[in-house]
Amino acid sequence: MNSSEILTSTLIASVVSVLINFGVTRILKKIDFKHEYYKKVIDKRIAVYDCIEDQIMILKLSVIDVRDLRVYHRIFSSGEKFYEESTEPINKASLNSLWINLETREKVLELKNLLNEAFLEGIHDDKALISYGKKHYEKIYTLRDEIEVLIQRDILELYDFSKLRVKLDPNPTRQGFLK
Repeated sequence: MNSSEILTSTLIASVVSVLINFGVTRILKKIDFKHEYYKKVIDKRIAVYDCIEDQIMILKLSVIDVRDLRVYHRIFSSGEKFYEESTEPINKASLNSLWINLETREKVLELKNLLNEAFLEGIHDDKALISYGKKHYEKIYTLRDEIEVLIQRDILELYDFSKLRVKLDPNPTRQGFLK
C-alpha cells in the first residue's frame, strides 16, 4: 500500500466516522428530547391530579345538622367565602383538565358544575348554602368516591398518553362549564 492509498483510506474512514457519529448523536438527541417532553407532560398531569386530590380531601369532611340529622359537606357550613376557597382546587383542575384522562375529566367537570351550581342559582346566604349542601350531599359524595377510584387507576398509568385523547363533542358550542 502506498502513501496515497493510506491517506485516502484514512480520509474515507474519518468521513464515515463523522457521519456515523453525527447520525448516532442526532438519534440520541431525539430520544433525549422525547424523554424530556414526556417528563414535562407527566409533571403537568401530576399537578392537576394533586388539585383533584386536594378537592377530594376537602370533600371528605362532613357535618351533621343536629336539628334535622341531615348530613352535608363542611364546605357548605362556613359561608360563601369559605365555600369559594374550598372549591378552588376543583376549579383549577378543570382549567387544566387537558392533562387528565377523559373519564376522569368528565367526572371532575360534573363535580365542578354541581359545586358551582350553587352560585348560579343565586345562593349567597349561609342557610341556603347549607340547604344546597344537604340536598346534593349524596351526589357529591358519589362523585367524590368515583373520582377517587379513577385517580387511583390513572396514577398507575400516567405514562399512557393515549388516554388523554379528547372525545369529539358533537355540540361544539359547549364550553365545559354547564351542559
